[in-house]
Amino acid sequence: MPAQYDLFTTNPGTSGYRLNYMELFNWGTFHNKVYRIEPRGNNSLLTGANASGKSTLIDALLTLLVPAKKDRFYNQSSGNEKKGDRTEETYVLGNYGNM
Repeated sequence: MPAQYDLFTTNPGTSGYRLNYMELFNWGTFHNKVYRIEPRGNNSLLTGANASGKSTLIDALLTLLVPAKKDRFYNQSSGNEKKGDRTEETYVLGNYGNM
């Protein structure tokens, strides 16, 4: 049986939260089927070609973790000077790439 994780413990083996799995459906370029990643609580490395959806996946996770819409800054890794070009609305509507 896996260890029980606790946000308030000081034991490094069981402290904090761990991502077991994440599913995306109709979020940006992830459409028409359920896409799933399963780190199973372990560290993970997300790699892929340019425009393969790495930032889109991270932005979906950011949407779940950061409560206030005003504090979310999507597509941070792009180096794009035009911050704010991606929003929750554009992700849900499936808009991506150059619009």
